[in-house]
Amino acid sequence: METIVVIGAVLGLVRVGGMSLAGPAWMYKWFRPKRPDKTKRIVRRLQFTLTYSRRMVVWYAVKPLRVPAIFAFMFWCFSEGRFRWEPVAGFAITYLAIIAGATAFGLFKHYRLKLVGYAAHEAAHRLPVAQAQALLLPFAHNAKGDLITPAIGAMRDLGTPEAIEALQKLEYRNALGNAPLTLAANNAQRDLNRLALRETLPLGVSRMAKLSFEHEQIYRRIQKHRMAKYSHENQKGMDEVIAQMDEIVFSQLPLRRSFPAVYCLDCYSRGERMTYESWDWVRCTACKEATGMHAGVKHVIGQIGAQTDWQLENGVLRLSLWDDAARKARPAQIDSLELVGGHDLQYDWAVGAVVQVLHNRTADTNLRIPVHLSNTPALDANSLRLLETLNAGMRNTNKIVV
Repeated sequence: METIVVIGAVLGLVRVGGMSLAGPAWMYKWFRPKRPDKTKRIVRRLQFTLTYSRRMVVWYAVKPLRVPAIFAFMFWCFSEGRFRWEPVAGFAITYLAIIAGATAFGLFKHYRLKLVGYAAHEAAHRLPVAQAQALLLPFAHNAKGDLITPAIGAMRDLGTPEAIEALQKLEYRNALGNAPLTLAANNAQRDLNRLALRETLPLGVSRMAKLSFEHEQIYRRIQKHRMAKYSHENQKGMDEVIAQMDEIVFSQLPLRRSFPAVYCLDCYSRGERMTYESWDWVRCTACKEATGMHAGVKHVIGQIGAQTDWQLENGVLRLSLWDDAARKARPAQIDSLELVGGHDLQYDWAVGAVVQVLHNRTADTNLRIPVHLSNTPALDANSLRLLETLNAGMRNTNKIVV
């Protein structure tokens, strides 16, 4: 009897030590289901975690009780040849008493914060904005105590007007009671304001491939080796990789919200969306970077005869395609072409160079884009024929009579 009670005590202490020193590594697998209905399953699991985190911690703490209890029952049953409840009850009571004591003294607080923080992070990154708001806003409004920290992080990652309002309420609620939480909510709002004002520019995304590989390698080690689930080294490595990826993705919040209305002013190309697990980011289709990307570009008008290099207004980017001083055309991905007359430049030369560059830039042999003429620039017959390779009906559209 004494032996089995000691075993229960030792296993309970080991469980408490493992959970209090390391985060719940199994959460990486729990939020990555591979079944066909994985999206619905993820939503259900995220909602359950954010709502019943305390129950989940207790459940995971007592989960190992099943296998040792069965072995203890078999040992005592077969050793004495008759059924006895006392050893099994002694083992279970001892184990549960240690778990209850650890819960009462808050030894699982780190474990719970890690679990809830990861669930809030996954909801903000993995789900569509409307679905993430429906899940996270009630969580933020009801957050108390230690759960306010992951709520602030989730609202910052979400970055919607409703999330900013929730941050303001969290800051006001803790203004007198908890200075660190008030400061965290204020810093989150400051970060979002800096993004909105373009004081914080998008970070380079070239590191994302390496970080994604490192994340996958650590995840495989955690899942392959049972003891690695409680390895502080693996947990620390995973946290560092996630923090770096979060920093890059957060700096792209305006770009991600605006996609596909984004444009790179370094190489004059549209953007593309890249995805790994719950992270998604935007990069230029040409240079594969994001430092030159601008949000809110719905339509790009390439201009010949423009007086400014580029101008973005009401979602329309007007981009000069011709440098008359250097006699050089700018290769750019555009939605329409506009010739602005009334300026002292050689329009026929400019048209020939620009049309050739536009055809050379794309592999599409049937490139077709609208062509508009403003202020009736003087064009010869050859320039008109070149423009018709882009838009066969441009003479009728612009009422050109030859």
